[in-house]
Amino acid sequence: GSLTAHPRRCSLNCGAYILIHETTTIVLLGEGRLCKWGPLFLDKFGEPDLGMRRGQTMLLNERRQQLLEELLACAGFLGDSQSLNE
Repeated sequence: GSLTAHPRRCSLNCGAYILIHETTTIVLLGEGRLCKWGPLFLDKFGEPDLGMRRGQTMLLNERRQQLLEELLACAGFLGDSQSLNE
């Protein structure tokens, strides 16, 4: 579909998508593989609110965003299994 078409055309067949209502990030790795990476948005205490059940205001965690950008830029998801658990 369209979520996989863009990364195939524009990157190393790898793309990241934020599932807003789940507050989690999905990284498509190509060839039908994906990684559920975790939240980029945390509450004021640094805790995720998966599924937004607590109704807390969520803030972009810049450290996690930078790490995600670095992993995508160097294709770190493709070879570093530890990065999949960050």
